[in-house]
Amino acid sequence: MNFRRQSILSIALVTALGAAALPAPAQQPQAQPGAQKVPSADAAFVRDASAAGLGEIGLSQLASQKAASDEVKNFAGTMITDHTAANQKLASIAQGKGIAVSTEPMKAQAAAANSLKQSQGTQFDAKYISLMKKDHAKAIELFKKEANTGQDPELKAFAAETLPTIEHHADMAAKLTPGMKG
Repeated sequence: MNFRRQSILSIALVTALGAAALPAPAQQPQAQPGAQKVPSADAAFVRDASAAGLGEIGLSQLASQKAASDEVKNFAGTMITDHTAANQKLASIAQGKGIAVSTEPMKAQAAAANSLKQSQGTQFDAKYISLMKKDHAKAIELFKKEANTGQDPELKAFAAETLPTIEHHADMAAKLTPGMKG
């Protein structure tokens, strides 16, 4: 019983430290019953990557409706398609490991969406693209870290496989910036 108590305390401490070190999504998902032993950093990657993906999808759904530029609307459509596919694949991997994915975007992305709703026309486009550049820079760091230092082979492979798409999104956003007024 002493070993079990130590294990529970260790898991609680690692979880608390991991949650304090990383930006938290709006809602902390709970681990699934019967979860495999997945390193806490890998579980944090699942939580943060899925929350970030949901944020990209939400912001891009807003852009597909409100953007002034057809180029920005097309970019938003690509973001919705690619991030939905990535989140579905991540959810499938996570489910197999008993790890919960986030059900809400990061708090910062939710706040950005609320602010973005107030913008119109080219100002909206410029703000959306600026958010996409910032969010993708953060996502690149997150996915590079997991691809390079992740301990779970399947999650590490997912991060390495998805990283070029995220880098392509960042390049696309950078090319949309010139000519934007804001």
